[in-house]
This record gives sequence, structure tokens and C-alpha cells, in this order.
Amino acid sequence: MKTTHEVEAWKAAGHTIFFLKAGWTKIEFWQQVQKLARRFPDTEHARRAKPGDTFFVTVNGKIS
Repeated sequence: MKTTHEVEAWKAAGHTIFFLKAGWTKIEFWQQVQKLARRFPDTEHARRAKPGDTFFVTVNGKIS
């Protein structure tokens, strides 16, 4: 999240957003793909999300 205006725009659009936390750029692309693919079946966060909700995904796969 860069600026307050960006955050307001994302929330106003009503999209559920998953941000990758620090550390993702330090691992190889295909390792990133594997880690994200392992989390993909866990859609509970997206199912329960309200419009404009934001989540963060750690390199370990924890979603908060």
C-alpha cells in the first residue's frame, strides 16, 4: 500500500485484495508459484471477505 488515496480507491472498488508481504522477492519465481499454489485451495478468507477487505500473505503462507 503506497498512499492513502490508493488504499481508498481499492476499498471503494470493492475488490478483495491479497498482498504479498516482505520476502517474496527474495525467492525464485517458481518457488513463489509453488508456495502460492499450495495456498490456493484455502479460499476461506476470500469467501468470508467483505467488499474492500485486504489480506497479507507471508512467505510461510500465513494469511492475515
